[in-house]
Order: sequence, then C-alpha cells, then structure tokens
Amino acid sequence: SSFSAIEPLCIEHTKLNLLHIGRIADAKGQEDAIKACEILVENNIDFELNIVGGFDLAYKSKFVQFYENCEYKDNINLVGFTNDTLSYIQKSDIFIFPSYGEGLSNSFLEAMSNNIVCIAYSNTSFPELQDLGLYFRITKDRNIDELKDTLLDISKNLVIEKRNSSINYNLIKKLFSEKLEMNKYKEILV
Repeated sequence: SSFSAIEPLCIEHTKLNLLHIGRIADAKGQEDAIKACEILVENNIDFELNIVGGFDLAYKSKFVQFYENCEYKDNINLVGFTNDTLSYIQKSDIFIFPSYGEGLSNSFLEAMSNNIVCIAYSNTSFPELQDLGLYFRITKDRNIDELKDTLLDISKNLVIEKRNSSINYNLIKKLFSEKLEMNKYKEILV
C-alpha cells in the first residue's frame, strides 16, 4: 500500500485541530475521542475535532443522540464520508484514534506520515507499530482518563510532540513502501 505524505509542517495557527477518520460505528473510537476533548474545554484550549467517516446505520441513532447531548458539540464537525481525507489530515495537529480493536489502520499510518501527533489505545497492532520505531502516544485500552491526560499533555507540548513525530515520515515510507511489499510477495511465491 502507498501513502500520501507531505514533509512535516510547522504550527501556524492557534486553534488546536484534531481528527478522527473511520466509519462511525460502535467501538471505532469516536465517542471516546469526543469524551477526551472534555479536558480541552476544562483547560480553555480552543479546538476543533473533525470526525470523517460515514455512519454504520445500526449505530447512527445512538451516536447522534450522544453527539447532540455533548456540551461542546460546536467544536465537533461530523464531516461524513469524503474522498479527500488528505486535506483534513494536512490541516490537523492530532489524530485521535481510540478504537477498541482496529487492525492496521491506513488512516492512522497516513496521519503519522504527515507529521500529525497520533494517539491510540494499546490494543491490536498499535504496540507493534511502536516496536517498529514509529512515534505516537498509546494509552491503556479503553481508559478515558488516561486518554484525556495524554491529549492534554500533547496539547500543551505540541511543538515537541510534532518534532518527535517527524521521524515517522521517512520510517513509514521505508516500512510500508510498495517496493518492499512486492519483494515480500515475491519471496512467498518463490
């Protein structure tokens, strides 16, 4: 698989831009991402959370009710499905992805390759990605309080976090290149 990536950018704005990309479905992490933003409100940090993805119809009414009852819903944009996720990635600072059991997420890798500071729960492939040398923050699985604390820490230290995340651009190009994948398939076939 190939990833669209840009060279790391500096921070040129005052509003914190957060992003979640994924089908809006139970356990995909959107509710936890929104709940984590409460700590930003409590600390008077101006933010915008863009949630990109279409609805799982069986979950839509539950999620919409949750969203409508959120006191800071004006800071949250339900973008819906789009083929232009890269434009949202490029204007974001933090990719918050507290999924309860996602496999290897392409959107997570794309966010990392674009120098967005990423957060995930410690489950499935995320610890393995850190073992490969990628920089991002992991919190205990389904631990909202730790997710909040980590989000606040990143928000207060965004320049340092972006600098730490800048290693991901070249590492992802190396680890997930089409050429490397083709060579691995060739080894299997031989």
